[in-house]
Amino acid sequence: MPATPPIAGSGTVPPELLAQAHGAAMWLAERGITEGSRIAVDSPDVLPWFLGGDLLGAAVLVVEPGWSERERRAVLTDAAPHLVVTGVPGATTARVTPAGTGRTAFYLATTSGSSGHPKVLIRTRDSWLDSFAALGPLPGPVLIPGPLSSSLFLFGALHALWCGQPVRLLPRRDPETAARAAAGAASVHLVPAMLAGLLAVLARHPGRECALETVVCGGAHLDPALRARLAEVLPDAGLIAYYGSAEHSLIALDRGDGRLRPVPGVGLDIRDGILWVDSPLSCRGRLTGGVLSPAPRWSTVDD
Repeated sequence: MPATPPIAGSGTVPPELLAQAHGAAMWLAERGITEGSRIAVDSPDVLPWFLGGDLLGAAVLVVEPGWSERERRAVLTDAAPHLVVTGVPGATTARVTPAGTGRTAFYLATTSGSSGHPKVLIRTRDSWLDSFAALGPLPGPVLIPGPLSSSLFLFGALHALWCGQPVRLLPRRDPETAARAAAGAASVHLVPAMLAGLLAVLARHPGRECALETVVCGGAHLDPALRARLAEVLPDAGLIAYYGSAEHSLIALDRGDGRLRPVPGVGLDIRDGILWVDSPLSCRGRLTGGVLSPAPRWSTVDD
């Protein structure tokens, strides 16, 4: 067993999903995927492919359905995957031997592409597992109200599995659907705009059941008015807000008191009004044409 086991080797994944993950790993291995390989998942059934790739020590890119053909072609050129997978993997009772360590490439994150096409970044297994530990355990089931092609929602889904909690996936961002699903979920991962939409639906239907105990909010600044609205509509729900980026993972956490505090081990520096970050959770670097350009120790996303 590697020093840092893959998520599907940690004993926290539900049996049905685990069987699919090993089925995906076996299918991938038969096609030459090994530790150090890269795969792209172009399927709505992301989790078993992702977990199967991780079992083999392969890095996984999740294709964004909304990319233009130009963006898709550019991303795949930069990621240079050894295989693009579609469809749904079969389940198996057989088990593959987990491969890789904490330094193994785990996830090929992509930026939003606001300046040109999306960049492809390499994240190690430990960079996300240590981020899960920094966020800490959550009560379940955990609601993920958006597509796993978004790194925020993928992070939430894998964190839930790391916690040993059931995951409730919604394929698209819709406040009404999320409000209905919140009747059977104890935690939710979302962005401020989605939180505002969810609270608006719940406020219109004050008798609607909502089981949420913890709201995890990232992706953008959470303003005081929205915090106050959350406390009004869901007075018993705790809030965890965080600041992070695709390049750096979690940078700072706010556990409900309105103050962002750096994640332990993360160094911050303000230079000419711009935040610079030195973090063990940061990406390894950027892929361009399949070639890695290592990230510097200190880096910024110009926030």
